[in-house]
Amino acid sequence: MNISDPTPPDPPPPSIFALHRRPPSRLGLRRRLLDLRRRILDPGSDIVLRWNRIFLVSCLVALFLDPLYFYTPAVAGPACLVADLGLAIAVTFFRTIADLFYAAHIVLKFRTAFVAPSSRVFGRGELVRDERQIARRYLRSDFVIDLAATLPLPQVLGASWYLLAIERQSNCWARECRKENGTMHLPMFMSSKFIEKYLYCLWWGLRNLSSYGQNLATSTYIGETSFAILISIVGLVLFSQLIGNMQTYLQSMTVRIEEWRVRRRDTEEWMRHRQLPQDLQERVRKFVQYKWLATRGVDEESILDSLPLDLRREIKRHLCLALVRRVPFFSQMDDQLLDAICERLVSSLCPQDTYIMQEGDPVNEMLFIIRGRLESSTTNGGRTGFFNSITLRPGDFCGEELLTWALMLSPAANLPLSTRTVRAIDEVEAFALRTEDLKFVANQFRRLHSKKLQQAFRFYSHHWRTWGACFIQAAWRRHKKRKLAKELARVESLSYMPLLGEEEEEEHGMDGGDFVEDATRGLLGVDNNANASNLGATILASKFAKNTKRGAHQRIKGKGPPAVASLKMPKLMKPDEPDFSVQGEDDGGIT
Repeated sequence: MNISDPTPPDPPPPSIFALHRRPPSRLGLRRRLLDLRRRILDPGSDIVLRWNRIFLVSCLVALFLDPLYFYTPAVAGPACLVADLGLAIAVTFFRTIADLFYAAHIVLKFRTAFVAPSSRVFGRGELVRDERQIARRYLRSDFVIDLAATLPLPQVLGASWYLLAIERQSNCWARECRKENGTMHLPMFMSSKFIEKYLYCLWWGLRNLSSYGQNLATSTYIGETSFAILISIVGLVLFSQLIGNMQTYLQSMTVRIEEWRVRRRDTEEWMRHRQLPQDLQERVRKFVQYKWLATRGVDEESILDSLPLDLRREIKRHLCLALVRRVPFFSQMDDQLLDAICERLVSSLCPQDTYIMQEGDPVNEMLFIIRGRLESSTTNGGRTGFFNSITLRPGDFCGEELLTWALMLSPAANLPLSTRTVRAIDEVEAFALRTEDLKFVANQFRRLHSKKLQQAFRFYSHHWRTWGACFIQAAWRRHKKRKLAKELARVESLSYMPLLGEEEEEEHGMDGGDFVEDATRGLLGVDNNANASNLGATILASKFAKNTKRGAHQRIKGKGPPAVASLKMPKLMKPDEPDFSVQGEDDGGIT
């Protein structure tokens, strides 16, 4: 083909695989549907809350739809009784849509997680996302009621009763009509519009529900009058009790909500008065909402502080002991120390993207994670090119620098500085040990088996793990460096052997060609002297560059400024050794 020809070449024929390949949009839609089918929803998420509101509206619509079936009969035609077909079709259509909402609600409940009752002793509780456990719990609790509400059982039951009643009434009318020979016209029944019938029936029902017997016309008979009085009194008592129960329920439900609204309104006014940025305002709103959902507006600390010491200790043990045992570091302790720790633990709630600790800031508490994840990262004091990041999960802890400081025999007045930056990846629920409480617990440590706790602290401390990993990496690099140096020295010494052979040849008049050739074959496995010469030249050049670099470093060290001469990459410092030993007693610390 001519290069100057502007005609583009024919495209290649489509492959058989391309012909049968599905469109990417259809594949993406199917993948999204599969992901949605396998997804387990959070009961507090926006999707579930929005669906609950929609389902509530559909239930209200269905509640007003059911009585409309009674308005389908109408007075017309030769038989004086016909069915309003248009109204029946409309009511049936909307009722079917309401039933579809019920069916969708049942399917959604099979994909909605629930909070385990045993985990509600602390925070919001732990969500169970296992499909089998969700299905088992729903089938045992609300499935039968939801299924009965979905099926048109009220319509079928009401239709059966009215069918039998109308059939019996029709038979009676037919029997009585056969006894009469003449005709008769009684204008007592007339048809009217749907809205007129609906409003009249609604008024009749409300009047009978709120009349307490005023519509009962009695005679002077004592029994009839006594029965009407009883009906009126019972109706009045039941209605007053209903109003009282509703008022109590609404007050109990709205008092806390009203307090939360007042607090939130005060918070909004304060943030607006101080002109906080939008990102800070959003973080404050999230924290207030998360704390409300976790505690329901109850100040647990004030309630516990008002109780006696013995009762407070038992309640703390019931609430915290099972969760504390999940922390591996606490599992190494006995019950006496665990009781002391449970008594001083404070619940801590951390919303998403909250920075709990900053590298270089003082540490004032030690956190033990119960639920959620934390990101712990360090730059080793701002070291260039150094970054280490790990994820802390339930059972881990952070702020171990405070424990090392508290276990010192004579701790400094200043709090220790954090070596890591800790950020909440998602909503975190944890227990916190404050400085004073940790100091008390540290004094208890010295009366326990120190070596076992020291090993546990080293094993579960991520600071120690990071230092151990860096120590192993440095040792491995030193080993590789020494091994490479030995290999280069060996090859370099062997490469000098041909040069020594030539010098002996010049001095003694001996032929060293065979010696050089045999040595090169033995070392490199090749049959030409060129490769041996190239290797020798390469090693000599590398040795010359090394000597030149060493001399340059010595000149910089001797003549350069002190700041440049002393410039050296800092190493990751070894964490401070926690002193678990008894004061004045040598426990043989672990090295």
